[in-house]
Amino acid sequence: MNNDRFSALKQRADALCQKKLRLMIPEIRRHEAGHFLIVSQEYGRFEAQFELFYDLITEILLGVNYIDNSSWPKHRVIQFLLVNHNLKTLYSAFDRSIKGFWEDGLNLLRTAYEVLVRITWVSCYPPRAGAGILKHDDGGRNFDLTGFIKNDLKLDWNDYKFLSMLTHGNQPAVLQDWIDIHTKSKREPISAELGFKKKELEMTINYILFVSYAYLKMTLQLFVTSCNEVLKNETVVDAKELLDIWGETLLLHPGGCLPVYVKDLDDILRMMEGADGGHEWKELWSKIRAAGTL
Repeated sequence: MNNDRFSALKQRADALCQKKLRLMIPEIRRHEAGHFLIVSQEYGRFEAQFELFYDLITEILLGVNYIDNSSWPKHRVIQFLLVNHNLKTLYSAFDRSIKGFWEDGLNLLRTAYEVLVRITWVSCYPPRAGAGILKHDDGGRNFDLTGFIKNDLKLDWNDYKFLSMLTHGNQPAVLQDWIDIHTKSKREPISAELGFKKKELEMTINYILFVSYAYLKMTLQLFVTSCNEVLKNETVVDAKELLDIWGETLLLHPGGCLPVYVKDLDDILRMMEGADGGHEWKELWSKIRAAGTL
């Protein structure tokens, strides 16, 4: 494209922007500010607790750079990178949720959730650790989220299917509007919906807290081998205290999947510890799960 043609296109675009008043994005910004204010007033404890989780995770991960990691198995570096490079995604899930976009919050949590499963998979298949982040075309085992959860671990973690539906085109919302249109119960025009939805927000809060809890717990168990002036012992003690508080809180959650997830995570971490120590993970997993049913 020559310079004259490009200049003409820019002038046309600028003229259109000046002519047409933009309304929707400023409206969204006002909605975000108002929604954030509601959350701060009514869910301030959640906001503070997430910030504490996030600060502790990031502070510990930074400190891990400066401690002795000679005892780490070779695949531990990949697990460390998986946690570190998905922390911005975890924050974005929180940020979108408290600003009124709970669907986007859950959508982003799908990525953060998958990281937990990938980290577990890497401990189970250490010779194939690279296949935990990138598919290998060598005929060997590759990471498969659904297959690993359902067939190998045999966990009843079905909520990831709901998170996937939001990831793939927000199917629940599309389906609901489609039904309403066909049953002629749709009263409002179809448009971008802005509003405060208490039930959906609280559901998202629960997911965010569990994923934050799981990230911090994995961070402590997998990466912290010692403390020093950078990774202070006080920080580790505070992290353990927070995990103790929220582990018990999530176990007391009325109904739903959270108590199951917390117990499953404990089993997963015990299995990973044994697998990292050289034990055959499938045999170890069977014993751990059998003991849990006694």
